[in-house]
Amino acid sequence: MHFRSRRHLAAAAATAAVLLTAACGSDSSGEESSTSSSGEESSTSPSSSSGAATSSGDGGDATGSNTIVVDGTTIEATWKPACQRSEDGTKGAIDLLDLPSLEEIEESGELDGTIVGADFDLDGDEATLTGFRVTNGFQEDLIGDRFGDLVGNQDDMTITYSDKAVRVEGTASGEVDGKKREDIPFVMDVGCTTWMGLTNEGDVAPPS
Repeated sequence: MHFRSRRHLAAAAATAAVLLTAACGSDSSGEESSTSSSGEESSTSPSSSSGAATSSGDGGDATGSNTIVVDGTTIEATWKPACQRSEDGTKGAIDLLDLPSLEEIEESGELDGTIVGADFDLDGDEATLTGFRVTNGFQEDLIGDRFGDLVGNQDDMTITYSDKAVRVEGTASGEVDGKKREDIPFVMDVGCTTWMGLTNEGDVAPPS
């Protein structure tokens, strides 16, 4: 079963709108934009937690590199990082987006791009990963036809969380080179120079 519904894909489009209109966020190099974050800041103390059975001790450090590696292949794109946190501090999400311009999205009515993302629960400085996915939209060329949509395996994922960067890694299920697999390794690392809003239900808060 796919981790996220089309409703969540639309929510990611709202995130893209925030990024593309420079309401807040950062560029693909992790440098903070000149606008301020609409989300509230949490403690800067780093912490780690695991999703399900995987120990957080197995994970690497979060460096804020804005990269995604799947099955040993670094997926190259002009990634736009997005970090969100709910007002009550219980939900969080990170995304790497490779999307057309806001004007192109509005004109076509379609989100023709790739979104890599993860969701997690928060308890103070402790994070528990609840899902990972790669959604390819309608385009094929970014991933060179190697990968289809991917969904993280809940019992084999780890998260390393801090106020400045988030790293998730583990295995996912999906299609690689035309074959279905359930053991596709991935590592996602996102720099969070700003935090946007997130509803307490876990959906990206729309731009104001």
